[in-house]
Amino acid sequence: LRTRALTTTLFARLFMGDLFVHGIGGAKYDEMTDRIFSRFFHLPPPRYLTLSATRFLPFCQPFNVQHCDETCLQRILRDLDFNSDRHLSPEQIRDAATLVERKRTLIRAQQTAEKHDDSLARNERRRLNRLRFRELRDLDAELSQLTLSLREKINGDLVQVHQQMQANAVIQSREISFVLYPEQTLRQLLEKLSFA
Repeated sequence: LRTRALTTTLFARLFMGDLFVHGIGGAKYDEMTDRIFSRFFHLPPPRYLTLSATRFLPFCQPFNVQHCDETCLQRILRDLDFNSDRHLSPEQIRDAATLVERKRTLIRAQQTAEKHDDSLARNERRRLNRLRFRELRDLDAELSQLTLSLREKINGDLVQVHQQMQANAVIQSREISFVLYPEQTLRQLLEKLSFA
């Protein structure tokens, strides 16, 4: 037979101590314990203290990475899908000059069509727009083949950033029990708190 955390905490607060010390998470949890205690015993619940301090594990430093790094890399990957020509080297631009120029011509034609194609019937405008869209999509696919190595590098960077962010979630967690910290680290923290 095992008791639940809530009843164990309630029992410990009632019979085993004058003051119960919690971190933020436990204190939020004990708000419910207080309600249960008051309803069940019709008495004010024993008091508890909420104590919190931020001290990251001293074993390693967090990685210098943020969520915006991941977002930036994802945007570059998306840009490689639709605008590979922006990421080509000068040599690649020379080699793919006809593709790049054809893409620019199609974009200009689409912009012109949006402004001045009122003379055409609606079905004809749609047909021409569809043709331009398909040709643009095919050109983008051809141009994206020229950036495969860059895409591979960005994907690798994205995996690394994601792994570093996951590691930071552990390294910078505020939910790690104080018993995992070296005694000296805790002493230094308490000394700082006592002078604050």
